[in-house]
Amino acid sequence: MNILNLFYKKTNFDKSPVLFLIFNRPETTEKVFAKIRDYRPAKLYVSADGPRAGNTTDFENCLKTKQIIQKIDWECEVSTLYRKENLGCRLAVSSAIDWVFEREETAIILEDDCLPNETFFDFCTCLLDRYRNDLSVHHISGNNFQKWHMRSDGSYYFSRYPHSWGWATWRRAWHAFDLEFHGDSSSERARVVKNTLTNSEEQNFWINWINSVAQGEGSIWDVPRCYSMWRAGGMAILPNQNLVSNIGFKQGGTHTTSSTWYSNMPSKPIRIIKHPTLQIVNSKADEFAYEQLFRKKI
Repeated sequence: MNILNLFYKKTNFDKSPVLFLIFNRPETTEKVFAKIRDYRPAKLYVSADGPRAGNTTDFENCLKTKQIIQKIDWECEVSTLYRKENLGCRLAVSSAIDWVFEREETAIILEDDCLPNETFFDFCTCLLDRYRNDLSVHHISGNNFQKWHMRSDGSYYFSRYPHSWGWATWRRAWHAFDLEFHGDSSSERARVVKNTLTNSEEQNFWINWINSVAQGEGSIWDVPRCYSMWRAGGMAILPNQNLVSNIGFKQGGTHTTSSTWYSNMPSKPIRIIKHPTLQIVNSKADEFAYEQLFRKKI
């Protein structure tokens, strides 16, 4: 039986800790910080990558960005991890998440260009609690790239794609993460992909991308995250309404330098959570995501 959770502005569960990943973009950081301030988490973790060597504007922009965190005006335990040197996206993000899960069982994770709406945090917190002990669920995303197609009879559906522009997870799920693909040969990586995906073109795309990342191409952490979840047999929760808008598609972005249909995508609130009847991956939704997000990269 489906259960309705009236959760917006309720206090019947503890607010989840938030990890805020920042770098050199004070304009977008200010907007995302305002949403975190509205949520008022009791624990806020802030990780900042250091300025890039030889970049004349990074030092000033990194400093301006970190000064925004000083505007905390609610009762909050704040922990900071400010890097003096630039690690790049791959190590800066993954090591910051490691840092948080050395201390917390759950966390909501936001980058400095991922603007959540007012219901994103409670959506994550509610589902972190519901699926806390369900080892099949590894990831809760705030993203919907289905162009408003409903993919279940509830407020969310299950997917093989752990979209990460605003997301949440558990320590027990993050422990499956392996940035370096330790012990997995290219044939083993191919086996994992083929056991996860059924479309041969999609399989080949991911095998090639995973192998290139495993060989050191690109400063990417989310491809190892996706592969690690697949290897563990996990799945992700995705909302049937988009809850987070990526406002970082502009010059100065690390991987989002040009606009596309999903840049600055509007978000809509989910004020009542209805749990879907079936807890199975929606293959039709995943095929659509592949066509819309990944296939065009071939």
